[in-house]
Amino acid sequence: MQRLRDRGLIDAEGELTEAGTALRAELEEHTDRLDSAPYEHLGAPGVERLTELGRGFLFAAAAAGAFPEDLVGKG
Repeated sequence: MQRLRDRGLIDAEGELTEAGTALRAELEEHTDRLDSAPYEHLGAPGVERLTELGRGFLFAAAAAGAFPEDLVGKG
């Protein structure tokens, strides 16, 4: 945390500063660009199917108790 404060990315309360928010946005944009190729390769129907399968895995894992309540909260 201190290193992030020293870099001006978080304030004394641990909240992102303007610089921290800008860096986060830059990193998100960069990772979005890097991970777009597989989705482009799948095309819209493939992405739709992948989402459907992923949703099924998510629900099965959640029903099995894979996610602690304090991590995801109560619905």
